[in-house]
Amino acid sequence: MFAIRPKQRAALSRMLGLSETRGTDEYWEKVWKILIFDDYCQKILSPLFSVTSLHNEGVTLTLPIDSPRQVVNDVSVVYFVRPTEENIRLICQDCNNHIYDSIYLNFSTSVPTRLLEILAEETAHTNTSSRIKKVFDQYSSFISLEDELFTTNQKNSYLNFHNPNISDSDAMKHIEDTVNSLFSVFVTLGKIPIIRCPSTGEASQMIAEQLDHKFRQHLSAIGSSMSDSNSFQRPVLILLD
Repeated sequence: MFAIRPKQRAALSRMLGLSETRGTDEYWEKVWKILIFDDYCQKILSPLFSVTSLHNEGVTLTLPIDSPRQVVNDVSVVYFVRPTEENIRLICQDCNNHIYDSIYLNFSTSVPTRLLEILAEETAHTNTSSRIKKVFDQYSSFISLEDELFTTNQKNSYLNFHNPNISDSDAMKHIEDTVNSLFSVFVTLGKIPIIRCPSTGEASQMIAEQLDHKFRQHLSAIGSSMSDSNSFQRPVLILLD
């Protein structure tokens, strides 16, 4: 009922299809494309797509975002990266260097307003904003290892959550990353979980509270993809320290 891997693959397949309906004129006009990713998103893609299956999706070339790249005209380019300032700066640099004509930006999770403002300001300053055709939040910030098994891919997460010497800013960053990953899982499933955790004031409770707040914000947004979820088939999310 809650198989996550096929749903994530389907969502990212739509991303690679530039969100066009397969078989339409718009789809075939943009069928061949280049895929640019960062290290984190490459790890998301690897268990889902082989080189052959990427080619079947119309991807002719895959490149890391931080690698030297040459100018390629008349081909659509799909970026799939984390919403970080470093990645935003690299995208702006690509626009300024006129490397690609048609850019489709896909972020692994929601983009903070501050980063969108940097993207808008930088591309407006260089008069290259027209190169960016669409911007998407993919809510795919997790790695599907099996149909019903995923990981948030946070290095040394157990150690970091239980490190008494960790700074407040680092601790909050780990919590934020965990919330974004769990939120991505349930957006992909199209389900709103029932969240349970101990009332200890530890990390699990903080994650639960932030995740609940994020769901409420998402559901209040117009056109939320989860607003029609069947409340009689809700998974239970148990968070423990």
